[in-house]
Amino acid sequence: MKDAFPHFLRATILKPENPESHNNLGLAESYFGYKEEAIKEYQIAVGIKDDSAMETNLANAYEEAKRFQEAIDTYKHALDIATPPGSNPSAWCNMGYALMQEGRIDEAIPCFMKTIELDPNMPQGRADLAQGLRMKGIDPAAPIFTGTYSFDAREAVELARRFPPFPQPPQQQMPQQ
Repeated sequence: MKDAFPHFLRATILKPENPESHNNLGLAESYFGYKEEAIKEYQIAVGIKDDSAMETNLANAYEEAKRFQEAIDTYKHALDIATPPGSNPSAWCNMGYALMQEGRIDEAIPCFMKTIELDPNMPQGRADLAQGLRMKGIDPAAPIFTGTYSFDAREAVELARRFPPFPQPPQQQMPQQ
């Protein structure tokens, strides 16, 4: 990334109307920890072109800067402009995480559920769902749980059971004697 940085910077100077150049420069700045500079580049990029992936990058930068409500609003926009709308599992997962950081667990859990629905192999969505359930006092391994939630708790628990946060090692068979 260090070697690419000057090229990204030069590209934005040569073609300031190119949103991908600004997005790439934002990625590099984010990589090196220049959060506010990255946000500015992503804002330029999405101002030029409505793009779900670039909006997600902007939202990620807001999240890194602990500007969670701005991140949430931007993730929502990224989902609105995705093709088809709502089809960006990274935006769902990261929005759920931002909601969780705001203490809005009941809103976060459905985001993780949607992430798993769209991409069951995304480990972060599965891990975040399990964490959100634990934060609500729900043990996905428990046969019975109680409580009234603003999300479908039974479906969330079933997803957590079907898609555990981390792959389970295969069970070893004990030799017969």
